[in-house]
Amino acid sequence: MRDLLRWCSTLATAGHNTIDIDSPHRKESAKRTPKKICLCRIVISTDPPNRQIDNKYVAINVITQVQEVVVIRVVNRRLAYRNSSTAMMMMTIISRILVVSALLAAPSNAFMGGKPNKPRSTRLKAVPYKIGAKTEGVLMNNRFVVDSLRKVVPDDMEMGDVDLLRFALAYPDDRVGAEKALKNAIKWRKSTGKSIVDSAKDAVAKATANGGWDNEVVRDAAPHADVINKFITPKAVITTSTEDGDLVYVIRASQIDDKELMNKASVEQVCDFFMYAKEVHNIVANKRSEKGRLCSVLFANDISGVRKAPDKRFSQALTSSSDQYESLYPSLAGPTMILNLPLILQAFVGLLKPLFPKSVQERLVFKRAPVLASLKELTPLGTDPLIKTKFTREVVSLLP
Repeated sequence: MRDLLRWCSTLATAGHNTIDIDSPHRKESAKRTPKKICLCRIVISTDPPNRQIDNKYVAINVITQVQEVVVIRVVNRRLAYRNSSTAMMMMTIISRILVVSALLAAPSNAFMGGKPNKPRSTRLKAVPYKIGAKTEGVLMNNRFVVDSLRKVVPDDMEMGDVDLLRFALAYPDDRVGAEKALKNAIKWRKSTGKSIVDSAKDAVAKATANGGWDNEVVRDAAPHADVINKFITPKAVITTSTEDGDLVYVIRASQIDDKELMNKASVEQVCDFFMYAKEVHNIVANKRSEKGRLCSVLFANDISGVRKAPDKRFSQALTSSSDQYESLYPSLAGPTMILNLPLILQAFVGLLKPLFPKSVQERLVFKRAPVLASLKELTPLGTDPLIKTKFTREVVSLLP
């Protein structure tokens, strides 16, 4: 409850439009915020209220009666929900789910306060690109930066132009920053991440040996696969491709028994597992990018069926892998789509999204995906060409 109140106060200070959450039986108990103050006002009333918190930011009457039905009113739309305790519980759960999902789009340190460092200007300035840009053109525009970064790569390490290009694009005004990030990535690839990198490279080579893709080879080569693969299966997590070649990483959290998973595996082991998946994505996307189009990884987080908040240890593993993802694989991630939120919770999207940093907001998409929602599990996305085509076209249509 304390977290919910803090969340409400944060929303209030953000200057959003008014939202009332009140009881149909005691509307007169709702406190009115002066019109001249543009604040978020969330009012939860019951009869009788057991606690009230009023200040210039937010007015809240905490609900105590489990059976009392509340109405959530957004603008002029009325959405009925079963009972007040369930509504509050779902609001708390979904806020945690959205934060965990956003970790796939940006590292956790992006949510910290403070002023960003002022970028350094250099003569070797990278030129940004849009999704779908031709690799040759982007490389041509950034050739001087890429050639400069090439000098940092050791002779015994294989890194192509596309690998270096992604670092250049991540630091368009800071050659020194790009070199530092590249050095850190090289250090990780030669030490802590060496086994992950080597396993992913061998697995991709074997999976594509016959001209197709053998996903079981890649799954079996993952770190701690004997434990984790029992819980993270193609029913819940799968990677597919758009017709243009971008990768789509689909996760349906409701079909992962994350609590039991974390009882069997450590946070470090699960983090390594996700880092391996990211390295596989990196290899595949960069190979495709060499052939014409600079490919990205699109994230599709399906909230269908979610009834509880993620296990804290599972969230910790996601946080750890996302922190490393941004620094080790810059400019690889495309938009992150939060799909199929329950109708009752879609009303809060406009309030939640502005709380994220701009860099995250630009990559967050909240949409309904009917094709995805119609699937009982994600397996058909890898076995049924027709369903895969319908879904990937749906994803492309949802991109900002």
